[in-house]
Amino acid sequence: MLAPGRQHSARRVLLVGALAAGLVAGGGVAWAAWTATGVAAGPEALTSGTLRMSVDGSLDLTVTPAWPGSGSAGAVTVTNTGDASFTLTAAPAASGTLAPYVLTAVGYGAVASGTACTGGSSTPPLLGPAEAVTVCVAARLAPATPSALQGGSADVSVRLDAAQSGEGLP
Repeated sequence: MLAPGRQHSARRVLLVGALAAGLVAGGGVAWAAWTATGVAAGPEALTSGTLRMSVDGSLDLTVTPAWPGSGSAGAVTVTNTGDASFTLTAAPAASGTLAPYVLTAVGYGAVASGTACTGGSSTPPLLGPAEAVTVCVAARLAPATPSALQGGSADVSVRLDAAQSGEGLP
């Protein structure tokens, strides 16, 4: 049997020896590895949308007789009948001898009232599928139209454009 002071020393040596053996056996380093199995996601299929619009109504911007300052306004309803959103723009253009003096204006969501479009906005709208907007176009002869052009004429046409939006794209 060991003396009382030596028993504590023997226990310490045994404890330190056990710790040392544990570190040597484990290498003294803790580590873990995570693995996952599965199939990597392939590329997603891309499909194109359809840009399609319908126009309800017609624009009759006839002004007869015409004089400086006279004009007319008309409206149509444009509906997005496709499955992709688009920005709608209306571009009126005049041709003929009076064309340089024909002033035009477009109002989206506006109402034709006499010779002008009232309410609405001049900003082209973004139309989602099945959405619609009223497009008002006004045309008038400029007050400064020279009298030498009496008897002249002008035709106004309106081109409607749909441009696919980037909304919803990354």
